[in-house]
Amino acid sequence: MANCYQTFVRKLSLKELWSSQPPKEAKNRSMEVYLKEAGKDSFMYDSYHRDDEFRERYEAQYHKAPLVNRVTQWRWDVGSKISKAARDHAVFKMEVYKEWVLQSVLQVQQETTLVVLPVMDVEPNYRDTLPGPPFSQDVWDSLWLSPVLGAPEITVPVGEVPYLSRISNKREMLPVAISWLSRPGSDTMLARTVTRCFEESKRSLTVAAGSSIYAPR
Repeated sequence: MANCYQTFVRKLSLKELWSSQPPKEAKNRSMEVYLKEAGKDSFMYDSYHRDDEFRERYEAQYHKAPLVNRVTQWRWDVGSKISKAARDHAVFKMEVYKEWVLQSVLQVQQETTLVVLPVMDVEPNYRDTLPGPPFSQDVWDSLWLSPVLGAPEITVPVGEVPYLSRISNKREMLPVAISWLSRPGSDTMLARTVTRCFEESKRSLTVAAGSSIYAPR
């Protein structure tokens, strides 16, 4: 992207930037302290009460609670214990965080800023490995940034790395992906930007099926 647009690249830690330029509402509290449980209290409350009518109709018809997967049940259990006041306070904090990111990171009034985010660690995810217990992500997690901001995000594969599979005992390939994010309302601009960067860097705009994301040449 830097070569394509001859632009400045800045590596940034949200936590470090918050520490040096916190919003006034945080009253000098760290990001972790100010936003603690904001994600849980907002998301879990809404997740639980969104299904109120469904649970009521199901229990009225079948005289028992609905059987759901363990993640949904966990969310209901947690959400049922969160008050409306706690939920509303969490939403307020998320709005503070949103405005802070828009002004301090994206600088929407001054620049056209693109944010490149890592998606996850590049490591095998075997299907015979049981998932860990459910957990609530923090508001500052990169997966929350787009929904909190109401901003467009595109996740694209940019390459692949080899690894030795314990299933096949062969050298296999893992795709490497990144997410691109831009200011709210810039969906078309973001799509065109990603496309241009891929074209100028000679990367494929299509993904192959099979053991590699690249079609054999």
